[in-house]
Amino acid sequence: MNNKGFLSIIFRAAIFIFLLSYAGTATAGIAGPFASGHGNLIIEGERRTFSFHARELKNGRVIGSLVLKNRNLGIRAKAIINCLDIDGNQATMSGVITQINGDDSSLIGDDIWFRVVDNGEGFRNTTDQITLVIVELDEPPSAICTEDVDVDLQNILGG
Repeated sequence: MNNKGFLSIIFRAAIFIFLLSYAGTATAGIAGPFASGHGNLIIEGERRTFSFHARELKNGRVIGSLVLKNRNLGIRAKAIINCLDIDGNQATMSGVITQINGDDSSLIGDDIWFRVVDNGEGFRNTTDQITLVIVELDEPPSAICTEDVDVDLQNILGG
């Protein structure tokens, strides 16, 4: 084997080891429960689309995001998720609106929360459900995130 071939093998091995160590570092803080989903609702004859993900890290901190498109109001909103409470097949999440396109830009910085219910997969299972995203003005959503609050659930269409 010539020097060029040997150096090529060493270079590839070094890249492989680097990628393995990077992957281990990138996932080292990820440990706890998580919730994620995407779907559509029909509210007042208009489709609403949502996508969310949230994960609790080893240190207890929650990271995640929500994107919501409300065609009836002409709004596309983004929020960070900073609270996740999972109880059986239900996940309640809360956070803060960080971006909103539309007439309601005054809502940026307001607290939000929502709940999802995962009823499994397959034709024999009940449809998954989600609440509407609720803008919370009175009580910090982190308090609601961990409490059992009765809410109206909507059937998720596709997702």
